[in-house]
Amino acid sequence: MNYAKSWLNYNDAEVTFIPGQQSDPILQDTRWGAGFHISTGIPQPAKAALEESGADWLVAMLTPLVSFGMAWDTSKENDPRGESEVHYSGWELTFLNMVTIRRGNIDNPTGDVIDTTEGWGLGVRLGDVAGFRWDEATTPQASSLGDVHREGFSTFVDVVALFAVLQ
Repeated sequence: MNYAKSWLNYNDAEVTFIPGQQSDPILQDTRWGAGFHISTGIPQPAKAALEESGADWLVAMLTPLVSFGMAWDTSKENDPRGESEVHYSGWELTFLNMVTIRRGNIDNPTGDVIDTTEGWGLGVRLGDVAGFRWDEATTPQASSLGDVHREGFSTFVDVVALFAVLQ
């Protein structure tokens, strides 16, 4: 479980433009949020049996078996035009360290965005040595605009971990 709070420009600072001596206030932004994450691994007897049979790579690839997390975040902005508050929340569920589904909500009345966001991902991870992942997500925009659909592919190789495995 975690919790955080931050203040951006908490001291009513202003920006002054020298040529005209015009002074403008800086937007104040207060954020606070919380989240938690829980996961479960392979039961110890099964893990020991896999490692003894030389399939410890399979343990690293499939762990955690199930992972679940949730998060909540609020951003309160204050500028000369007034205050606005935006609420974000969501959850993510992963099976076999490969298949992920996500769902969330954005509540931003000032920006006219009040809707759900969702996505999924598919990936393979070879322990801490290498991995790849494909993710897709749909994020709502203002009601007058269509949702944004994003797709992404990522890979990683940890050369130090790779050399350690090869030796």
